[in-house]
Formats: sequence, C-alpha cells, structure tokens
Amino acid sequence: MTGTDPDASPVRPSFTAHRGESHDAPENTLAAFRLAWQRGIKTVELDVRLSADRQLMVCHDADTLRTTGVRLVVAESKCSELQRLDAGSWKGPEWAGERIPTLDEALAELPSDCAYWIEIKSGPETAQPLAEALARADVQADRATVISFSDDALRAFSKIAPGYSAQLISGFRRTEHAWEPTLDELIGRGLALGVSALGVHHEGPWTEEACRHVHAAGLALCVWTVDDAELGCRMASLGMDAITSNRAAWLREAMYPIVRP
Repeated sequence: MTGTDPDASPVRPSFTAHRGESHDAPENTLAAFRLAWQRGIKTVELDVRLSADRQLMVCHDADTLRTTGVRLVVAESKCSELQRLDAGSWKGPEWAGERIPTLDEALAELPSDCAYWIEIKSGPETAQPLAEALARADVQADRATVISFSDDALRAFSKIAPGYSAQLISGFRRTEHAWEPTLDELIGRGLALGVSALGVHHEGPWTEEACRHVHAAGLALCVWTVDDAELGCRMASLGMDAITSNRAAWLREAMYPIVRP
C-alpha cells in the first residue's frame, strides 16, 4: 500500500512528529524538534510536566530514568536539577549533552510557519502556567494546540485561554462485544469540552463509517502513533485528518513519495 498517489483522494492527512523526530533523535529535545522542521514536518507534538518550582518541563514520563539514566521525579525536582541531566546520550553518542528543555525554550525555537501540539501530562494545575508561557512567547492561536487525555486539564486550559484549539486524546479497550469507550461516548466528551479534534489510537473501531460519524459531529480525527506505511495508508483511506508518528518525515515519504513539502 506504499506509494499511494496523493491525487487519488481529495484530502491528504497532515503529519505530526511525535515528541519530535523521535525515531532518529532523542525524544522531547530541541534536537528532535529541529530535525522535524529540517525535514519539512510542520507540526511537532511535545509533552509538558510541572517541576517542583512550577517550571513547565518538556518530558513525557513522570520521572527521568528512561531518557537520562538518572531517576528524578519531575514534580519533585527543580528545573535546574532536571536540566543538569543528559537527555541525549541514551539515543546515541552524537546526541550527548541534549537537555530536558523548558517549554519556554521550546517555544523560542518554534519557526513562524510551524506549530506545536502541547500535551498536558501534569493535570489541570498546568493550565495557568501553560497559558502564561504561550503569552510570553506571543504564540498565536494557529500555532499551538493543547491536547490531553484529561477532561479536567482541557477544561481548565480552555477556561483560561479559550482562543486556542484543544484535542481530546483517547485509546480504546476491546471487550467481548464492543470497543470502549464507544464513539458516541468519546464524541460526547469532546463536544462537552469544546475541542476541535479527537486524538485516537489506531487500534480502535475504525471504519470509513466511523470516521464519517466523528466528522459529522464537527470533530477532526488525529491518529497516533503510526510508524508503518501500510497502516498509515489504511488510516488515511478511512478518513483520518492527521497522523502522528515517531518517524513522520519517513512515513510521509513512504506513503506519498511524489509529494515534497
């Protein structure tokens, strides 16, 4: 299914670099974000957590062990402590010295024609400092989308900064008779929160009819995390609007080799 002609369908999905180009560079680092932009990927997803001194750190896990070899709990550590760690060497010697960035540092790197999807990992207490960081960096509403699994976090942020788009993220669990949550349940949550899109795992109740059902409710569909070209083509053919990948540039080329950014 690779090599699909992009002209075969009227709309091609966009591609989002999951934690940057994290297949090739250390995730959630400035190096991974820069690599995505260098490769023509216009949207980068990153994760934020509050440190003990209320700095927004770009880090997925609750602690730093997996990506630094040293276990510091982000919520219990100061920014200065977290930034002394090497967050690059685990990926390869060429990345030695990469640090855990603050959101302020990441926003300062954002090219004028690119955007971030910012996933809230800490909870609703993140909303105020996140809104303040976006305001400090003068990041306009079309260049940042706030995403989360947490209804409370999205509700808190939207109350403070209603101009930004939001995305509700969800996975699915297969039971004997159905997928949980149901699409109607997920759509209902999304509409109640006022989000513009649902961010969904590729393992779920996905058919063309299911995608049309979500679109009919006025919500876009963004699927994660797809690193396989055949799966990406299937998701695109069903009607997904965006595909998040650890290797977004490679996936775009594998799916649509005649298209250049």
